[in-house]
This record gives sequence, C-alpha cells and structure tokens, in this order.
Amino acid sequence: MNERPFIARILCTVLAAILVVGGAFAAEKAKSKPKAKPKAKASAEKAPDIPNLMDLPWNLRDKYDFDFPNAKIIYGADNAQWSLEVPGIGTLFDRLHTKVTLGDGKVIDVNAFGPGTTTRDKVTTIFGEGRDFSVELPDKEGIHVRHSLTINKASPFHAFHVKITNTSQAPIEISKITVMDVPPGSLAGLSADTEVHMRRLRSLGLSPVFDPQAAPMIMMIQDRAKGFFCAIGTVPAGKGTTGINLQVHSGTWQGDVSTAFEPAVRLDPGETIESDPVWISLSIPQPSELDRQFAYMCSGLSQPPSAAEVPPAWVTLGDGDSLDDLRRVVSAWKESGVRHVLVPSGWEGVPGSLEGASPRFPKNMANVASEFRGQEWQPGITVDPLAVQGGDSAWTATSTDGQRWLNPLHEKGFEYGVEQMKKVAGWGYTFIVVEPSLIPNEVLKAFKLSRAHAESLAYAMVAKAAPSVPVLQKSRATLGPELDGWLSAAAATARMREFNVPVGAVRLDASKVDSLPADTLTAMAFCGAPIELTGSPTRTLQNQCSRIFPKAYLWPKPVDASAPTPKLWIVEINKNKDTVPSVATVSFPGARALDASDPQPEATDGRIVWATDSASFLKKFRHPNAEK
Repeated sequence: MNERPFIARILCTVLAAILVVGGAFAAEKAKSKPKAKPKAKASAEKAPDIPNLMDLPWNLRDKYDFDFPNAKIIYGADNAQWSLEVPGIGTLFDRLHTKVTLGDGKVIDVNAFGPGTTTRDKVTTIFGEGRDFSVELPDKEGIHVRHSLTINKASPFHAFHVKITNTSQAPIEISKITVMDVPPGSLAGLSADTEVHMRRLRSLGLSPVFDPQAAPMIMMIQDRAKGFFCAIGTVPAGKGTTGINLQVHSGTWQGDVSTAFEPAVRLDPGETIESDPVWISLSIPQPSELDRQFAYMCSGLSQPPSAAEVPPAWVTLGDGDSLDDLRRVVSAWKESGVRHVLVPSGWEGVPGSLEGASPRFPKNMANVASEFRGQEWQPGITVDPLAVQGGDSAWTATSTDGQRWLNPLHEKGFEYGVEQMKKVAGWGYTFIVVEPSLIPNEVLKAFKLSRAHAESLAYAMVAKAAPSVPVLQKSRATLGPELDGWLSAAAATARMREFNVPVGAVRLDASKVDSLPADTLTAMAFCGAPIELTGSPTRTLQNQCSRIFPKAYLWPKPVDASAPTPKLWIVEINKNKDTVPSVATVSFPGARALDASDPQPEATDGRIVWATDSASFLKKFRHPNAEK
C-alpha cells in the first residue's frame, strides 16, 4: 500500500505558481500594446479556469494505492472515487463512486459534494482484522456521507460500505444507496471468451435461498486467456436488499451495485442508515477457491445447525390446502426415500393466532406434529412471525384489513415475537420455514423499516426461539427437468451446505414431471439446498428420488465455478455403510477437460480417484472400483 503523498498540497502550490506566472506574462504583454479606446461600460474580466481536483488524473490526486498480485485498487482520499487497474489489461473500473436515491426519486450524486477528509482505523469485522480507510464528505443536500474501504489483513475479501446521516432539520426518506456506480465502458480489455457468472441468491436473515429472479449476490469474472480472475459480491446485513445490477453492452459493462430499501426508510434528523458491505476479491486465483471462501465466510455469520440436521428434502403442498391433502401427499411419496413433511402457509385460522384453521387443520397444531412423527415422518411448519393477535400498541400496528402486525425493531416487540415462536417450537416440529411476510408497506413505513429489514428480524426471532432446529427461508424457485436450472442451483448452494449454511429449498413440482433425465438427477444430487417436492409423483419419479435421498455423503464442488452453468465437478464421497470413500471428477454434457491449473482430485486417506460422465455417476459412485 502507498500511503497518502499529500498530492493535494503540492498541486495547489503548482496551480498558484501557474496563476502568478500567467498573470505576470499577461501584464508584460499589456505594456507592449497600445491602449484601447475605453468603452462606455467595461465587461467583467473572466476568472481563470482552475481545474477540479476530482477531474484530474490519479497521479495528481490525493489517493491510496492498494497493490495485489494481479491488480491495483486506487482509492481517492479526496472524494472516495476508486479505480481498478490490471497489468496487461488496463483499467477495468474507472472512478466508480456513490449515489443516494431519496424516497421521492431524487438522485444525489456524491461526486458533486467536493473533497472530504480521510480517516484510518483498525477494525475487526466478519472478514477478520483489517483497516478502514474512510472519506467523510462535506454535508450537502441535507445528508452526510461516509464512504469506507476496508482492507482486510488475512481475508481475500475487501469491502466498500456507505453510511448516510440525515443532517437536515426535517425527516428524509432513503430508497437506495448505490455503493458502486459503474459507468459505460467498464470491464473493457478482457478477452472475448471471458466468463462472467452471476450467482443469484436472496437472503432472509442468515438463510440464503436460490432465486433465478433475484439480483445477483456474486459476480465472477474469469479471463483464462490473460490469466485474470476477480469477483464482486455482497454480504447481506439484513437492512436492505443488495444486488449486482450490471449489464453488458457492445462488449463492455455498465450499471450499479446498490442496496435498495423497499419501502423507502424514513430518517429523522440525526439518524443513520448503511448499505450492505460490497466486497471485491483480487487475490484468489481460481473460481472454485472463491466459491469455498465465500461459503466459509457465510458460515461465520451465524452458528447454524449441522448439515446432517437440515432436511435434504421434504414433501408439501400448496398454501391453503388441508391436513387431509397433506396426508395424501405424504402417502404418495412414501417410496421416494424422503422422510420430511412441511405444513404449508395458510394453516392458521387467523394469522398470528397460532391456532389451526378448522376444519382444515386441528386447533392445536402440536397434534399434527405428533401424528406425522408417529408415522416416522419428520414434520416442519411454515410461519410468518410478524402477524400477531396480541401485543401492545406501542410496538404493534393494525393494517386496513384489521390484521395486527408486530414491530420487530422495537425491543419489546422483538421479545414478544420470540415468546410467540417459542410456543411453535414447543409443538414438536423438527424444522421451521419462515415465509415472506404479508405485512403491508404502509405498516413498514410507520415502523421505519424496509421489508428486507423486517423479514431479517423475523427470521432472527424464530432462530432465537428455536435454537435446536434448522430455521430456513421459504423456497423462491420452482425448477423442472431442465439440466441448466439445477446446475445453477447446485453451483449456488453446494459449498453452502458443506459449511453448514442453512440454505432455503428449491422446489420440484411432480405434477409437471413424469421422470428426470439422468444428468438432471445427478445435478439434483449435487444441489446443496433442500428439495421441496409437491404434487403426486409417478412411480418412475419416486424410484429416481430414492437414488439421491438421503445425500449427506456427497460433497460436490464446481471446478468451472465462473461458468454460467458449471459442468465440471469434483465430488468427494464419504464412507457409508454401502459406499466406499472416493473422489470423482464428474463431467456434464459440454464440460471442458480438467487442466493443470484446476484443483485436482487427491487420493488421500485411501480414497479411490475416478472419473465419469454425469449420466453414469449415480450408477457408479457407491462402488466405483468395481464398476469402472
């Protein structure tokens, strides 16, 4: 790292000298010219143009240089602009900066605030020990902006984050903090075959879930021809929803990485709001290693249950169906190898009452858990912790439809929610799924909460109330028999499961699938998320599912993790009563060959090393030495 060289002071001296010399030259020139006839009204003399420090090249700016093995971050100590330069490629990102969007849609460009002051502080974050380099920008537009870059000592992730303070005398609303405004022409200079992969995950509290419609949580960029790899990602802090909103145009990229607050959050004078941290990784040489490091980091956000405790799959049905319907679904899947069942949304007679909707469900929902446990099924239940029927008006609100809602930001409201969920935890369910709340936006605005913040707090209430059972996010994706969808889901979740991150489910609707191609079935086996099964399966589909459940002894890792749908995998297979320990290289259709720069399967601890195609894997993995 290059410490600040006080360029600003030198530049001011140079500019002053230029002005002095220029003025002297102009005076001397004026002496040699005849005097012009005076005009009736002299026009005002034009002031000399003084360049804006922010428009100057970096070598004339007050800045920090952070050098990495294959790249350099240049961070403006004057206004928090930053660039990414890569030897042999050029400037991939040039002068990225911050914007703030107010609740009325007005966009404030922080670039116009002028130079600020810089501080450096030692910090300890989820990334470990590091140092914050922060720029405090001048107050303008009724806000104060603090922009920080955290350079971490041991972690490969270095994070940008933005804090906004309301310095006006009236409330304001914040709807978005753009941490990185990425101008057109970014990522130019990369090879034509550069792989750019977006990992689409949505996070509720500490439980991520695969969602093909979500803004990406990770962006991997690999230029194999030029030996370059980097990644950008987010760390969900639970206050807003952060996504990487970049699009390609004519071979280059543009867009933004932003934390959105929906609905917009009101800040009273003196109150603050922060973006999620947005990290960049420049020192990891391989996408597969970044995949591992990111999953490991996510595991540090909580103390989740072990992977063995998270159900590999469960059967359920649609919201609003009855217990009799659920019994029929359970019976239809009894030969599938799945032994978990989820009570879906809509079981309550009145939301928040914690009583079953008679006659569809019994009033006492503990009876449902007891019934399924007696049939050797492990039951789970779906909850919306923000819907209540009691509580004090100081920390609840009633919507126009008469439903009462809990304010989880209020300390007493949060504790009330925990006590309510402890009642659910005492019913005997072995896992709990938290659904997206139906709390209306007008209630959230009254609570000064974004939806993401409210739902994260709701998840935290359930996790605190039920520490001994897995608490998961509700499924956001329904996939069919197509291979690419399951490969994307597996790539986003496989390493998460390895590090015990409680990932939300991915759904398969059996009413639309008679059978699965062998390649797709293997991709499902690699998926680190629980698989939620709905509808009545065919006999063929039941038999296929029985080949992949349970799946605790498979630990798949995508090798080409930066590809849109990774097709080359290394799978560790732990010893089981009917499985020998081995490690396999598995190739899906269209996979490239494993090369020397890739992680290699290792024959440690007496494991067999073997290779196969994805269609054959499930036939061979139990005893590969006998079936090669």
